[in-house]
Amino acid sequence: MGHILVVGGTGMLYDVCRHLCGSVNTVTVIARNKKRLNRLALETKELVGSINPLSLDYADYEQLKDDLKESIFTNGPVELAICWMHTSKAPEAATITAETIHKQNKQTKCKYYQLLSSATADPSHEKRDIFKDFKSLDNIDFRTILLGFVVEGQTSRWLTDKEICSGVIEAIENDTRNSIIGTVEPWNRRP
Repeated sequence: MGHILVVGGTGMLYDVCRHLCGSVNTVTVIARNKKRLNRLALETKELVGSINPLSLDYADYEQLKDDLKESIFTNGPVELAICWMHTSKAPEAATITAETIHKQNKQTKCKYYQLLSSATADPSHEKRDIFKDFKSLDNIDFRTILLGFVVEGQTSRWLTDKEICSGVIEAIENDTRNSIIGTVEPWNRRP
């Protein structure tokens, strides 16, 4: 593959980063916690690929753009992006990330997976067009992964990190455009 970007890779996407390092990839990981980033880089040293740790807060849009540009300059175009960004914290972060990749990648295509919280599927809220910000970015192939929940008999629960990582890896390997990990129905069973 080449150069891969994972935003939020030291939390629930930790095993996705490890999986992606299993091939000859440079995986740029953006996260705020420098200690966890260093642990990820250390724990993947024996693998074929490598971790390029970027310790930053993606809500700092200027630093996000600058560090991402530098990473692309150093490691080549981003061919795959997996981004878990809280829109309540940084509503423009996903768009800025995609636009920066678009400008820096030139002609290279990027499969851009945006992870969405289950709240995106709330039937009581008006659906917004999450694709609109990406339509003009001709080398960004925008995809979504909706994080749902699990219904078990009379109870329900949130997805585990392992279930999320397995679902993300499956979406990438099956080249899925829009996927749901778990379920979002029936909505009244949401934990």
